[in-house]
Amino acid sequence: MTGFPGETKADHLELADFLEETSFDHVGVFAYSPEKGTRAERLAKKVPSRVALERSEELLDIQMDISQERLRERLGVEMNILVDARLDADERPGPNIGWVGRFFGQAYDVDGVTFLEGNAVAPGGFVRARIIETQAYDLIARVLR
Repeated sequence: MTGFPGETKADHLELADFLEETSFDHVGVFAYSPEKGTRAERLAKKVPSRVALERSEELLDIQMDISQERLRERLGVEMNILVDARLDADERPGPNIGWVGRFFGQAYDVDGVTFLEGNAVAPGGFVRARIIETQAYDLIARVLR
């Protein structure tokens, strides 16, 4: 969370440095917004919402670079992919991609996904696939079996 009342520029920079040094696979970031009736709403030293949003975007930019780097390490790797769904034509990020799933490091509805080229099994099953392309948060894999 960025922009919590009392957060300073130094606090934010320390968090940004920590994020870069630690290199997490996935990070969730959001800007603080006051909620009526909470104790935080009454705290002094409020951070302007514009500043909180800018700080969250800065952290997300840092994480996107980290994610891209970490996912590139998977290029060419074979792994088991849990198939989530067949994609409709308008959902496909490429002409040969027909399925979407996740590898063990992608939590459902939170992290990126793995798009699948080739024949997959019914949703809920696993396929063996080789990673052929990486994006900021997603992978593209070719089904092997």
